[in-house]
Amino acid sequence: MKKLFFSLVVILFAATSCQEETAPGIMPVEEVPVVLDINVPELGATRGDETVIAGLDSALGAIDNFDAADLWGEYDIRYILEVYEITSGSENLSQPIINRMVNILDNYQPTTFKTRLVPNREYRFVVWADFVAQDSYLAEDPLKIEGLCYNASDLKNITPTKWSAMDESRDAYFVTADVYIKTTLERELTLKRPFGKLRVITTDLEELNYGSKPYKVKVTYYNHPIYDSLNAITGRLNTTTKDLTYEFTVDKTSPYTAGDYDSQAANQTLFVDYLYAGEDQSELNFIMEVREEDGRMIKSLDFCTQIPLQRNHLTTVIGKLLTIESLIGIDINDNFMNDADDEDWIIPAE
Repeated sequence: MKKLFFSLVVILFAATSCQEETAPGIMPVEEVPVVLDINVPELGATRGDETVIAGLDSALGAIDNFDAADLWGEYDIRYILEVYEITSGSENLSQPIINRMVNILDNYQPTTFKTRLVPNREYRFVVWADFVAQDSYLAEDPLKIEGLCYNASDLKNITPTKWSAMDESRDAYFVTADVYIKTTLERELTLKRPFGKLRVITTDLEELNYGSKPYKVKVTYYNHPIYDSLNAITGRLNTTTKDLTYEFTVDKTSPYTAGDYDSQAANQTLFVDYLYAGEDQSELNFIMEVREEDGRMIKSLDFCTQIPLQRNHLTTVIGKLLTIESLIGIDINDNFMNDADDEDWIIPAE
């Protein structure tokens, strides 16, 4: 019996040796290091300025505002990276090929992701960034942290969990990049918004009756769809849409008190919203009702002329909205910055 057992061991060893000898020169593919540096496009407005302002500027995005108003004690910023493989010239984007990576920082800084990937293949890198609760950066498992305003558990279907006006924490950012990797890769990716930012500013506070001031605002969108889902892998808006109405209180002393407009006594931002938008300019219509604290109507405005909305652009509606003036100005700025190509025109407000 012992001789038989020994013979079987010898046979198995010989078979193993034979298999190794029949596959000479085949070496496992060695993955190469990949380093992605992630940043955002703005920060020119406040970074480098040591002066801390008391309020926010409705012309700026959240990161600039949180920097300028020293609000990082209330928020952290979360970056999510997923990597997809694009095979045989066609997209295979159903599942990421590595585990999701999450970096959370207690204030804005560019961040870096490091991983390793098989070379001689094409990959799609997808990054989403949004705001999370203060001290989330201390979490033992960043994957369990939820966004303050968005459900990003599926980057193909990022949906708002909170609809609110006048809320800078609803700002967010994303980027996709397709890269064919041959060897070690180090790449810088710049995020952009999937939103257009809409703001409405009145310039006639000092022309209202003595003691009268805006207190309650109601905004209702109509005619055009409000999208409530983004596919960050493709960059496209999903087809689901939402009927949207806001009702909220406003105050001249909060939250928007800084910047070229709100720092002036006669001006006040009445409405700010971040709305999913496409690369091409689309249109909005909405009705805005402004009331005093006792409920009396100051003005009801129907913005029935098309209001432009475009991804990563700021649309400003401005004029004497609360008195008898019937003309308003609209401009749309690229990446929230003044640009030579800004559109600027005057339209009637019904």
